[in-house]
Amino acid sequence: MANVLECFLAASLLSATGLELPNLALNRPTAQSSVQYGRPSDLAVDGNKNTNDNAGSCAHVAAVPEPSIDWWQVDLQKIFTVLTVSITNRGDCCHERLTNFTVEVHTSDPMTSSNSGLQVCYLHEGTVGSGLTVDLTCAVNTMGRYVRIVKYNSGDIPLTLCEVVVKGAQVHNTCGVSPVVFTHHSTGAREPDYIVASHENIGKLDCAIMCLRKAFCNAFNSRSPSMGVVSCELLLDVAPDPVVNASWDVFKIIA
Repeated sequence: MANVLECFLAASLLSATGLELPNLALNRPTAQSSVQYGRPSDLAVDGNKNTNDNAGSCAHVAAVPEPSIDWWQVDLQKIFTVLTVSITNRGDCCHERLTNFTVEVHTSDPMTSSNSGLQVCYLHEGTVGSGLTVDLTCAVNTMGRYVRIVKYNSGDIPLTLCEVVVKGAQVHNTCGVSPVVFTHHSTGAREPDYIVASHENIGKLDCAIMCLRKAFCNAFNSRSPSMGVVSCELLLDVAPDPVVNASWDVFKIIA
C-alpha cells in the first residue's frame, strides 16, 4: 500500500497459545547506574542463573547517595510487546536487597532521551525470596525496546540481579494487512490545532507506537529527532489543510 508509514500487529496473542517464546534479553546490550565489586550489567543476561554472587554471575549496582535511584536496563534492539519479565535474585546472602522495585519499558533509550515513552510493566512490592526467580506479567499492551529495573529511594541498599529474562512478541510491519495503519497525510506540513501531547527526540516509529497506545490519538506530527527538541506531537484530529512547515510531516490513522 503506497504511502503507508507503519502498520502494526502486536502479536501478544502468542502468550495464550502455549508457544515457548525466546528470551529477548539474552546477550543483548545492557547498562546500569553504577558498578560494584566488578560485577557489570551484562552478567544479568548471560544465561547463567547461578545465584551465588561470589561466582561472578550476578550484576551488582552500587548504592548511591541522594538522589538514591539504582537502575539496570537491557536494550532488546527492536520494538516488542513485552509480555513477561523474570528476575532471579541472589541466593548466597542479602536477598532482601531486591525489594520494592519497578519494571519499566521505554520506546527510546532513557539514558539519552528526555522523554522515552515510559510504560510501567510491573510494580513489585515486597521482597523476592533468596535464590528465587519471580515471573512478572506486564500490563496489557506494554510495548518498547528498553526494559529497565529501577529501585527508587534505594538509600544505601544496592541492587543485585543474577539473571533477567524478557519474553514477548515483535511488533511487525504487516505491509497494509493490519487493521490499523498510518497513511502519510501531508508532507512538509504540521497540524497545529489538535495537539494533545508532545515528546522530545522521538522518531516516527516510536511516535506511531505512542499514538496507538492512546485512545484519543488519531494522527501525529513528526520530524527528525533531536535532543531537547519536540519531534513528535500526538493529535486528536487533522484539519483538511495543515500548515505548511518544511521540517514536519503529518501521519493519520486509517482503518
